Amino acid sequence: MTTSSSPALVLDDASAAFGATTALDGVTGSVPRGGSVALIGPNGAGKTTLIRAIVGAVPLVRGRIEVLGTTPKLARGRVAYVPQADSLDAQFPIDALSVALMGRYRKIGWIRRAGAADRVAAHDALARVGLDDLAKTRFGAMSGGQRQRVLLARAIAQEAELLLLDEPFNGVDSLTTDLVVDVLAQLRADGAAVVMSTHDLAVAHLTCDDACLLNTHQVAVGPIRDTLTPGRLQHAYGHGAIVLADGATFVSTR
Repeated sequence: MTTSSSPALVLDDASAAFGATTALDGVTGSVPRGGSVALIGPNGAGKTTLIRAIVGAVPLVRGRIEVLGTTPKLARGRVAYVPQADSLDAQFPIDALSVALMGRYRKIGWIRRAGAADRVAAHDALARVGLDDLAKTRFGAMSGGQRQRVLLARAIAQEAELLLLDEPFNGVDSLTTDLVVDVLAQLRADGAAVVMSTHDLAVAHLTCDDACLLNTHQVAVGPIRDTLTPGRLQHAYGHGAIVLADGATFVSTR
């Protein structure tokens, strides 16, 4: 993570615990507006905990988090969280357009009906992820990759200044991967910051400037080329990291 005069996110010794179990310890760094950082580490390393702390859903036991110049709670309406598609109930009877429209609720309120401008914004967001022709398709009937793209459309419709993505490339097809990489680049060009957890080192290199390597504690942070080195990946993943003779590194998602 890099420094900016007007950062979207500042982490200062951010630490969280569940009971007596430490989930996150001493994460420090910042993400500029328009910047991007990949959260890398094995399962249980604290990546999801950190994302939830940034949205104010997990309290800190030490340190602080500043989001868009204020507290996570006060910034919540300007932050979009994109979960893994398979973490949602696929049986819930809602279509893709309705999911995208949820991104407008912070602006219009939950008790008001969406207006014409909100519906246009939702359709535009679906078009940006290549799914406007499936706007009336039931969310649960879509493929995993399509559902992930709908969730990204919801974030686009929200016009968020900070996007938090939890394993957005997990189990999706190559079309979805390529499209999400392109859309995130467009959003960053428009000034949005991106924080993304992923096990896919190749996609992290394509999508993000910086990386934060975690295994409960912060192993390393900074430009990807300096952070995701074979030695540091082995430090974070232990036997889950395999370094080939040509220097390429593979990590286990288990």
